[in-house]
Amino acid sequence: MNMRLGDSIRRRLKEASEGRRRWRRWALALAALTAVCFGAGYALATLVIFPPVQASVEAVAVPDLRGLTREAAAQRLGQLGLALGELTELPHPRAAPGVILAQSPLPGQRLRSGAPVRVALSAGKARARVPDLVGLAPARAEALLGRLGFQVARREELSDLEAGKLVRVEPAPGTELELPARVTLVVSAGLIAPEPMAPPGPVDDSVAASSARSASGGGAARGGTNE
Repeated sequence: MNMRLGDSIRRRLKEASEGRRRWRRWALALAALTAVCFGAGYALATLVIFPPVQASVEAVAVPDLRGLTREAAAQRLGQLGLALGELTELPHPRAAPGVILAQSPLPGQRLRSGAPVRVALSAGKARARVPDLVGLAPARAEALLGRLGFQVARREELSDLEAGKLVRVEPAPGTELELPARVTLVVSAGLIAPEPMAPPGPVDDSVAASSARSASGGGAARGGTNE
């Protein structure tokens, strides 16, 4: 009985040991397969999908073009084997028109020979036209001018319009101005009062006497004729 029990225990221990060895072999095989797959994927990504940039001798450092004109920037890029790319104009309150304000890529970044560099040029001060505001309430006209970048002033004067109505805009609609610029809204202060009629002046006594004599003389002449 004891011998059978001992044999059974030994068999179970042997089977457990063999099972552990099989699991270790499977784990090692799985790890090796994972490593192989990872290596193949990495090689595919780095060599095929995302190939490395060519040798640095073919890459060119982008120069700083800010402050240059379009012509000067194109000349400098051409000397380095780069090209002037897309141009964008932006208003600027101080920079002279045609001067480069910004660029992409930034200075110091590297590009392959022949690659373009995009730049933004100054268009000078912003400009806007005075709109036609006829028929608008002064408050609405002032808000519209403010959105366009104008500085708004008001002045009242008597007119043939009711008080509070917009009479005109100064300068006239359609005028193009550099911003910031002042636009004046002339608002009616009320209707113009009609000019009073002058009262009749005093009558000169000599003129009145002369008129009376002329009237009496005329009557006497008419009376003598009738006789």
